[in-house]
Amino acid sequence: MTRRPEHGGGGGKVSFHLSAGVNATAALVILGGLVTSTLLYLFLLPALYARFGQSSR
Repeated sequence: MTRRPEHGGGGGKVSFHLSAGVNATAALVILGGLVTSTLLYLFLLPALYARFGQSSR
C-alpha cells in the first residue's frame, strides 16, 4: 500500500503562485477602499453637511 500525500504533493506550488495573484488583487481592493473612504470622509461629507446641515438662527 502506497502512502499518498495529504495535500496533493507538488500541487501546492501551483496554488501558491495562483494565490499570490489573488492576494495582490485583494490588497489593491483594500487599499483602494481605504483611499476612497478617506477622501469621501474628508471632502464629500463636509460639503454635504455645509449644503444640507442645520442652518444657524
